[in-house]
Amino acid sequence: MMGLLRLSLAWVVLAGCYAPEFPLGAPCTTDSDCPASQHCVAGYCGGSEVADDASSDDADGEVSIDDPDGDGIAGAEDNCPDVANADQANEDADKWGDVCDPCPIEANDTPSDPDGDGVADGCDPSPMTPGDQIVLFEGFHAAPPSTWIIGGAVIVGDDIRMVATGTNHTFMSPPLDAPTNVTLMTRVIIEETTGNNDADFGLAVPYNPANDDSVRCELYSPDATQTANRDLSIWDSMRDVEVGSRQFAWVTGTPYLLSLRRTGNDYACRVSEPAAAPVTTSGNTPSMPAQPKLALRAYAASTLISYVLIVQSP
Repeated sequence: MMGLLRLSLAWVVLAGCYAPEFPLGAPCTTDSDCPASQHCVAGYCGGSEVADDASSDDADGEVSIDDPDGDGIAGAEDNCPDVANADQANEDADKWGDVCDPCPIEANDTPSDPDGDGVADGCDPSPMTPGDQIVLFEGFHAAPPSTWIIGGAVIVGDDIRMVATGTNHTFMSPPLDAPTNVTLMTRVIIEETTGNNDADFGLAVPYNPANDDSVRCELYSPDATQTANRDLSIWDSMRDVEVGSRQFAWVTGTPYLLSLRRTGNDYACRVSEPAAAPVTTSGNTPSMPAQPKLALRAYAASTLISYVLIVQSP
């Protein structure tokens, strides 16, 4: 009997001393759901790192976190501590989240911005002249907002796929009017071209979603079934005229950085493979559609798009 009692007492002592190590971030409702060394912060148990970010208990005994932007992410863990971004989206995987990154398409923890306008060199069309502003960035980590006009597009991982077959076109247009001075940029892979006619993918500024009128910078193929004679083109669909062209033998399955800069009636179209020297062409046209928006547009092509960046210039 004594042996049984000693065994029982030993079990009580062990049970009283045993404190399992919960993994950091275990879900919780109150502090009692967490180990003694952790607090329940924003629905999850936090160790010393979260405890350091937490303020003292408030009047209700709850632990509040240091969260300047109110997005539920503790300031010390937030990649944009002063701008709300609960999703913590970070296209280029540097220390800056997309919503506060001075260049969300270029991984750089210490980006250069000599003109001090808040747009770093890699995204600034005029890096030595102040006044540029990022007015939109979309990295497609989730479906685009419902305010976009989109046809024939689906989310694929962190990208979006636009599909236009045969003699059809498709486009995506954000809810912005085209500024007089603006640069539209994207990273795109043309996966395949289809049909027996020409094929292209392009950036359109300005663009009329109602009737496809636009001035656009295109990766153009005169024959969807052939790779010969492909080029970088500035096409004015309202006058059915090419206002700029440069031979560029683009191929399917390769990522390209494509940009179109509009300065009044002047247009500059640029393309490059990542880390390669760009190819450019330019032209001039006064054409203006009735509804001047911006768009990414594909004709007889399937395309995979990583992001859309729009920078407005003074």
